[in-house]
Amino acid sequence: MKEKLKSQKVTLALDTVSDGISVTLGDVFIKVEIPDKKMKDKMVNDVVKQAMNAAGLGFGDLDQYSVVVGPGSWTGARVGVAVIKAYCLAMDLPVIARTLDGKEKIVSGSELEPFYDKEFTVSTMKRSGLSIKGK
Repeated sequence: MKEKLKSQKVTLALDTVSDGISVTLGDVFIKVEIPDKKMKDKMVNDVVKQAMNAAGLGFGDLDQYSVVVGPGSWTGARVGVAVIKAYCLAMDLPVIARTLDGKEKIVSGSELEPFYDKEFTVSTMKRSGLSIKGK
């Protein structure tokens, strides 16, 4: 594990609702443009793997996940949510569901769902004690 990340909470962040696929992990940011949007689901795990290799981290080094859930491409949101949901359920880690306009909430993998409209009601989540109110 890289020294910088040892004292921080290590988050793998994924955005598939925008053009392409973006993964952020520590100070590593990888964005891959996808010419055929139907290929996002086939390429997302490879992009995650590239970011993890570049950061020198494995799944066991992660503390949480983050995924953009909307608004944006509905298909892109479903791809990102499905991938992160599988990761967080397999590793029993929390996930931060984020919108492109900056609202967020921490949920468990079983609570994670994509959404398309801009309404985002946030409540206090047991796992984090975080309370953010959005509309």
